[in-house]
Amino acid sequence: MKRYGYRGTGTLNLHLPSAVAVRVIVEADHVGPDDQLYLASNLNGWNPRSDLYRLQREPDGTFSLDVKASLGSWCEFKVTRGGWNRVEVHADGSSVANHRIQSGSDEVLVIHVKDWQDRHPVTPKAHTTVGDVRSIGPFRIPSLDRDREVQIYLPPGYERFPGRRYPVMYMFDGQNLFDESTAFAGEWQMDETCERLIARGELPDLIVVGIFNGGERRIREQSPWPTHVDPGPSEGEAFLDWIVHDLKPRVDRGFRTMPEAAHTGIGGSSLGGLTSLYAGLTRPQVFGRVLAMSSAFWIGGSKMHDVIRKADRRKRPRVYLDCGRYEGSRCSQALFLRQSRDVAESLRLHGYRDGVDLCWFEDPRGHHSESDWARRLPAALQFLWGNPLAIARTS
Repeated sequence: MKRYGYRGTGTLNLHLPSAVAVRVIVEADHVGPDDQLYLASNLNGWNPRSDLYRLQREPDGTFSLDVKASLGSWCEFKVTRGGWNRVEVHADGSSVANHRIQSGSDEVLVIHVKDWQDRHPVTPKAHTTVGDVRSIGPFRIPSLDRDREVQIYLPPGYERFPGRRYPVMYMFDGQNLFDESTAFAGEWQMDETCERLIARGELPDLIVVGIFNGGERRIREQSPWPTHVDPGPSEGEAFLDWIVHDLKPRVDRGFRTMPEAAHTGIGGSSLGGLTSLYAGLTRPQVFGRVLAMSSAFWIGGSKMHDVIRKADRRKRPRVYLDCGRYEGSRCSQALFLRQSRDVAESLRLHGYRDGVDLCWFEDPRGHHSESDWARRLPAALQFLWGNPLAIARTS
């Protein structure tokens, strides 16, 4: 199984034949004797410090790694010294474009890394939040022995009307929701969208909780099942249990929420979409609305279909599900789209009705990126929290 076509926080995975080896040789300046070099690639979820993609230091001072890729696929990568703040750059500190190989046969690629990001001062990106967005973290996750930043968006009038209570949407990859300065590849404009739709009366006043992802731990945290891309046990159940039994009670105590499942949603894209649908189906007593964009249904094979079949038919969360026509590379797009179509059909077989408790949207120009998810967000929120008979459309 291989992974292709990353254009945002998500990653794709497909069954494709005819793996070939590509030897990557790196000549790097400004590397210390104890430095390790890694490839952050669309083959490993853009993890900047994956032991499976650590290069071997050679006696001549170069570094090398044999990368397996399916015949005809595109492999994109950057070289890091173990983090995105230590990614390769040009000698003047400017960004380097992704290295790109189409694997047509066994080959060798030699690249020269001139310098590293941490050796050049970075001008901070401007903050782009609007409305009332504040940090309420970091929080400790005891079961995973780590901390996590959490931000919250409060709707207009929250402070002016102390008697009101509000529905809540929990969202994965929170650093990409509100603020360009924290976003990996652009923001969803969740705050701008909520402010606009609420002012127009097209969305009820809504609290949004953005849970930052775990960086190199993101794949495990947002995977309900193990995946070979990040070998080891899945942390998805433990992460969801932390949200349900720790984070949500704290939010409910600290803010004027409507804590019932009917007023609580969960959402995300790619891995976040996968685990959001899983959370809604396995914890319907907690989450009554699910936003699942461009979901990584390659994880677990047919297990999501098993989850749907076993889910309680009496407690069905309302589900917004979508996928773009151009998710991934040209050789992977059809399969990625079909995986989402199949999940939508499984939901229908389980009793879901289009336009009532299910909205399936196939974006004819959609790619796997934050800008696409931001464009589709207004319709998704309106379906989940507005008129239940509304059919999501994007312009």
